[in-house]
Amino acid sequence: MRSLLLSLAWILFGSFFAYGENLPTKAEGNKWPTCIAQFCFDQQAPRESVLTRIYGSGVFKNEGEESFHCYEALSQKLFLKFTIHNDIPPFIDSILVSDKPVCAKAKQPSKPFKNLETLEGLTVGDKYEKAIQLYGSPQYVRIGKELNELIRDEFSASSQEMGFDKAVAYGPNKTDDLLVTWLFLNNNKIVAILMSISE
Repeated sequence: MRSLLLSLAWILFGSFFAYGENLPTKAEGNKWPTCIAQFCFDQQAPRESVLTRIYGSGVFKNEGEESFHCYEALSQKLFLKFTIHNDIPPFIDSILVSDKPVCAKAKQPSKPFKNLETLEGLTVGDKYEKAIQLYGSPQYVRIGKELNELIRDEFSASSQEMGFDKAVAYGPNKTDDLLVTWLFLNNNKIVAILMSISE
């Protein structure tokens, strides 16, 4: 009788988690960052409709092939920019999280973002050493002129305006040949994270 009750308790316990909030899980064998919050790029690109259904449109701007949703996460003192590839259906091709504004205008989401971090717990404000502990050495490092070019492409600004002194990248690799995550640093501290599947 006791074993029957224990079995029943385990079934109920398991079903509680099965029907609770669906949290992403990391694809086996991939040690690089692939998700920010619930938005993951290791299987297929997240849909724009998922973003807007949960968090609203933020400040929206359409530029033909691409469009953007910009948010200000006041509780975490962070700014977000989601770049959308206007395919059918539209999908998110990059997520940028920064402690500085990344759009001319931003709006609070209709529901607060929770845990703007990677699945492994890396977030803006962490020390660079934490990224190395989690993911190992980066594949690319950008400083000087190369850093400024990268910043102009992604932020429409310069390293002096953004306060970055270095950027490092994880990816792409053979299994995710478009997925790359850039960490932008200032004095060895992560001040922005860009996760992208843009070519």
